[in-house]
Amino acid sequence: MSAQVAAQTTFDAWVASKGAAVGPPGTTSVLTPLAARELWDREAQGADVLDDASVQRLDAVIRADVKRATAFQALLRGRVDRRKAPAATPSASRNELAPFNPTPEAAVAKALELLDVGEGDVVYDVGCGDGRFVVAAARRG
Repeated sequence: MSAQVAAQTTFDAWVASKGAAVGPPGTTSVLTPLAARELWDREAQGADVLDDASVQRLDAVIRADVKRATAFQALLRGRVDRRKAPAATPSASRNELAPFNPTPEAAVAKALELLDVGEGDVVYDVGCGDGRFVVAAARRG
């Protein structure tokens, strides 16, 4: 009877497996080499190699972070839709501190989808205006 040996992955092999996802700042890469190393070190805790389960956990962290980053990008892209929306009333004429500039429904829906907001999640919207983001989140879960 032979014992099955778990596969071991080095940092260099793991980075190579990511292809263009790891690259210098200012490129379309998801991680810089430094960020990849920091994630690796957090999981490896001083080890030179990781087993398959640890590599899978590391990859899951990256997927979750990319998902969050994509959601924020979707919100920022919603600014394009705002240009098509009716203009905000100047705050001085309404005796308010800031103008009401609502997030387009498409941006709200996309952000909630990408963040995978569901029952049991807590959602904060610091500048909530009319609360459309938190209301949409509550309706999802």
